[in-house]
Amino acid sequence: MIPSLPLIFSFLVLSPLLFVAPQEPSPSWSQWNITASRGDRISLAQAAIQEAISQLNPSTAQYADPADNYRLAGHIFSQLAEFDSATNQTQFAQDLQQFFNLSQNTLESLGITNFTGPTYVFLITFIDNGLSYGHAAAIAYTTYNNPVFLQYAVQAWWAARNYTLYPDNIDAGTFPAKNFPLSASCAGISMAGGTFESRDPADPSINVFATGGFLVLSGLLAEATGDADYLQAATQSADFIHAHLFNIENLVLDTISGRANDSCAINSILSSYNSGLLIEGLSVLYSITQNATILDLIGEIATTAISTAAWQGANGIITNNATNTGDIYLPRGLTAAYTRNAATPGLKSYIEAYLGVQYNAVINTARIGTTNIYGPSWTSPSPSGSFDPGSQANAIQALISTINLVNSSSTSSPPSPSQTTTASQSTTTPPVPRKSRSPIGAIVGAVIAAVALIGVCVGLILFIRHRRRRRADRSSHMSSAATRGSVVTFEPFSPHTTSRTTASDPPLPLSPRRKVRNPPRSPTTEISSGSTTTGPTVSQSGTSRRSQLGTEELLALLYRRMDNVEPEAGDRPPPYPT
Repeated sequence: MIPSLPLIFSFLVLSPLLFVAPQEPSPSWSQWNITASRGDRISLAQAAIQEAISQLNPSTAQYADPADNYRLAGHIFSQLAEFDSATNQTQFAQDLQQFFNLSQNTLESLGITNFTGPTYVFLITFIDNGLSYGHAAAIAYTTYNNPVFLQYAVQAWWAARNYTLYPDNIDAGTFPAKNFPLSASCAGISMAGGTFESRDPADPSINVFATGGFLVLSGLLAEATGDADYLQAATQSADFIHAHLFNIENLVLDTISGRANDSCAINSILSSYNSGLLIEGLSVLYSITQNATILDLIGEIATTAISTAAWQGANGIITNNATNTGDIYLPRGLTAAYTRNAATPGLKSYIEAYLGVQYNAVINTARIGTTNIYGPSWTSPSPSGSFDPGSQANAIQALISTINLVNSSSTSSPPSPSQTTTASQSTTTPPVPRKSRSPIGAIVGAVIAAVALIGVCVGLILFIRHRRRRRADRSSHMSSAATRGSVVTFEPFSPHTTSRTTASDPPLPLSPRRKVRNPPRSPTTEISSGSTTTGPTVSQSGTSRRSQLGTEELLALLYRRMDNVEPEAGDRPPPYPT
């Protein structure tokens, strides 16, 4: 029924707005605005990086006990290149090349001497150890355009590639580096694309650290070289994580078993680094393909990762629960989405605020005194001032991630009170975000526009009904007049009214948009001019008749036939000069 149309229309327009995921800083978040200028943020990040470099062993480019910290040195190398990329300089280019040479020599000191193929390059125990160096090399190649770094990245890619499941492995049911039968599929979906966590032949774990790291490295190499093999590998890794390690809450799980006898057992631990790796990899894929489906998926994962309580409290600071530490991967992934435009404007504003929370937590809480050393916790001050490479790498990532943020209060001069809060304000009360960047404002505007459009539709329906009633009245009036055989007189002319003809006059051609209510004129009908005092002579089938019309009626008839309209009863033609 017509009366239900406004309700249906309003539901169709408004229902999507009711399910829009929140992309607004939570009122309970800690301070999210950044009051430091971009130059100050660069200086803080650079000082933290220099501290990390100073702690490296000058002979091995590693930290103490490299068997445990080999991966962490790779993270620092990535951050050197990321810093130069963010600041558009080459400050650490020579240092990085030297660090890579020294790191390869470290493999020999750990007893890994087989370099005849790429399998063991940059690998110790876990696949992600080598992938951290691959990530660093790929970022360095993009930043400095030095082919030496591309060679390192390709070697690391092959090392992980040889522990990644491909369709031929699935068909064979076995994997050369593992001593157990493979699961061909889980829940009917192929296991192709998963990367094993460990070089241990008996370890069946396929986790996001390895698969997500391979996804990111494959995407970076595809972006840098245009090679379709890298792009295919990245796509398969992303498909694997989304199919097997992605829950209904848009969060990324940790591990799944690739062994046939384990019935696809999953370790469902939730950590920020898993979602961060997937966001980063998808952001690189989107920058290559511009696939709208990937963009939507990034939005779902990032929005959930920012708002979930799985690894952060109500203050919005990353804690990863039991470990109470920050994270390198989620800030890095969100930064990739932000800088590569793999996020909608609303999500970019949300990312800005969230990264601002982490930045302020790092400099206000994790930083140890006035030093450039940072502790593991971003929510409570560290009791000691000792250097830890993992904690330092996490903090550096939070600092680098904010260098190029377009934050409402990130200015080179002190922010005004209307733009931001001052340092003396409580960090538990976030400032009011700018209206121009608020997604809520856009939603409210959309709702108002929808309501206005509904009103227009209702008005149009009422107008159509009114027009139908008027037409019905006119038809009744015309039938009555024709029955009486009288001539219908004109009513005062209105350009918005429909027309009507007399019973004795031949019908006039109507506009194609209007329904023809009278039969067409006979082909034999002929209209000839007549005396201006007695009216026109109308001949039909050779027989003439004269209509006795006054001057006023004559003008009305001429007006009707010239303009192809049928004025209503009482209409009068426009005045003519005497």
